[in-house]
Amino acid sequence: MRRRGACDSRGQLNNASLHRRSTFDEQRNAIAEIAYGRAKGNGPFALFAATLRYVLDPEFVPIEMRVDGKRSRFAVPGVLEVELAPHVDPISGEEHEVRVDLPNGFIFKSAQAIKTAAMRILSSSFNFDYSGEMLSFLSFSFKDHDGGTPMIY
Repeated sequence: MRRRGACDSRGQLNNASLHRRSTFDEQRNAIAEIAYGRAKGNGPFALFAATLRYVLDPEFVPIEMRVDGKRSRFAVPGVLEVELAPHVDPISGEEHEVRVDLPNGFIFKSAQAIKTAAMRILSSSFNFDYSGEMLSFLSFSFKDHDGGTPMIY
């Protein structure tokens, strides 16, 4: 599953793209309910659902993904491409470890700062390019409203 959107003064656009291997209608519907923040719970999808002004129907498409930390990449061919890259010293060519620490942060407390080698969305309804810009990379956890087991992302 992937989410895409752009924040502006009118709200955020959300479109969940689910891998086409999700073949059962019940499974597809359940994943879409989670992605759009309508499932029971208070996780990150539910948290950000209130910020969405426009919600498009989910799409079932092939997704290419390589998980490799700050060199990860994912794409929906012909629609979306995201490739991460570390910051590199322009003189020595050495890789920098850049961190952002927000002790009282709402979204995160600590993250790695990386950049987008590529970050593009091209579709009939939305175009966006954020290539070459700073991005935060992190893992996070939260507990459900009942104080249950933390979930790690």
